Amino acid sequence: LGLVPENSMLGFEFAMSSGVPLLEFDVVMTADNVPVITHNHRLHAPTFRDHSGHFLTTEPKIAHLTWAQLQDYDIGRIDGASVYGQRFPDQAQIDGIRVPSLRELLQVTSQDRFSSAHLMLEIKSDPAFAHDIEYRRLLVRQVVAEVHASGLETRTLLHSFDWSLLTECQHQAPEMP
Repeated sequence: LGLVPENSMLGFEFAMSSGVPLLEFDVVMTADNVPVITHNHRLHAPTFRDHSGHFLTTEPKIAHLTWAQLQDYDIGRIDGASVYGQRFPDQAQIDGIRVPSLRELLQVTSQDRFSSAHLMLEIKSDPAFAHDIEYRRLLVRQVVAEVHASGLETRTLLHSFDWSLLTECQHQAPEMP
């Protein structure tokens, strides 16, 4: 729809409150092993602003930032001068919106008012860690642990375009689709 900031808690709650039955989103991991929801492995310049409110000119990699560092960036506005921003002229411009952790979304989704919502959780494969088996196991372990802690195993579908990540999901959480 492009009405509210993408991959934000505001956006997810808006979608679920509107009756959207399935949320699809991507998960990557910060330097301190916090699974977070964002589409790219890097901060997306047209949708990320620094602590001074300026849109980014460089795009740091999320895997190189801690959770606390990532929270310094605001994702509530879109750069209307960018090619990307011009695609969403009706998006609300809201200050103070941050990249959510997977835990935050799971906590909200587990509330009774969203009991019919299901999640299609894509674990993003980072080419920089393609041969780092321990990192990949940790990524899956962190994601699976969050889903288990929320009690949303039956409402969450794990997916990835990386077959080895899916194999690891099947190994660690065979009960989850």
